[in-house]
Amino acid sequence: FKNAFDNFFGNLKYEKVFLSIDEEKDFGKWKIDIQKYSLGGLHYIIKDSKMSDLIKYLQINGIPHYIIIDKDGVLRSLDAPRPSNFQQYILTLKDIGT
Repeated sequence: FKNAFDNFFGNLKYEKVFLSIDEEKDFGKWKIDIQKYSLGGLHYIIKDSKMSDLIKYLQINGIPHYIIIDKDGVLRSLDAPRPSNFQQYILTLKDIGT
């Protein structure tokens, strides 16, 4: 799915952002997975003190969780389909008008 996603969006301005809510002891594994799966984009670690507020705000009820934020920083979808479900992902983008 990564190639289809990147090929489709390659000419558009977009940014993939990854947020890790792993425990500190697992940060090394997370960094290895970034390399292993070639996860290009911005990567942030959310510390315990901020995690609860973020999970509530984004209505996260499971991991992984996908959201869409438009170029103006407006949250457009709190429950976006997985990028591996490429056709549904494109339909979601069309539905929200991005």
